[in-house]
Amino acid sequence: MDLGIAGKKALVVGSGKGLGRQIALKLARENTKVIAVSRTASDLESLLSDMGGTGKGHQVIAMDMMPLSAPRELIEKIRNLEIDIVVHNLGASMGIKDVFPAMDDFHKVMRINLDIAIELNNYLIPEMQKRKWGRVVHVSSASAVVTRGSLCYTVAKAALNTYTESLGLQVARSGVNVASVMPGAIAFPGSRWDQLYKEKTAEISKYLDEHVALNRFAKPEEVADAITFLCSESAVLFSGSQLRMDGGTY
Repeated sequence: MDLGIAGKKALVVGSGKGLGRQIALKLARENTKVIAVSRTASDLESLLSDMGGTGKGHQVIAMDMMPLSAPRELIEKIRNLEIDIVVHNLGASMGIKDVFPAMDDFHKVMRINLDIAIELNNYLIPEMQKRKWGRVVHVSSASAVVTRGSLCYTVAKAALNTYTESLGLQVARSGVNVASVMPGAIAFPGSRWDQLYKEKTAEISKYLDEHVALNRFAKPEEVADAITFLCSESAVLFSGSQLRMDGGTY
């Protein structure tokens, strides 16, 4: 299936490992020109090589997006590029599990899951509107609706979904599609779930049996396939949508 995005420029924020890496690779296979952003330069070097290198039009930017100045610094680095597609793959609980969190901790979780995406969108989407075409995909989480786990994380992802729907509806007529995906637990070598599975096999098996209808973790490639489709010409009807794809998590 031709997704109609060959030659488009795609910014993937949070692309060093796991899901983000697979998103970048799959977009590259659609002949988009990927600008991959991650904290770890070595991860990006490996990704760039696997995408085909700078000769294919790909670029990598190693930077931590958490500092308050980071979104503006990234915008300055890409200002001369016409970004057609952006995938926001940043997200974490930051290890904050307190149900009565300190406000500084709460704001850290909101920042990585929501604020950075908003700051980048505030620049990128108006530029897409001028060209009358754009795709924006936020990586949310099934935790936004299942509400299991860290309070701060579930609140942040629920806010991301609301932002996605509201923004998506308001920009749809300008040719820009905004959507989110809500994966469940994703396992890949070196991931938290992979680590827990190795350390506490019986406990994790019980979790999968009792809380995931499919009875297994998601693979990054599976979620990346859906995200790549949402970046496509064919995804026009998904304006403001939140696509839940968690294997039946409950």
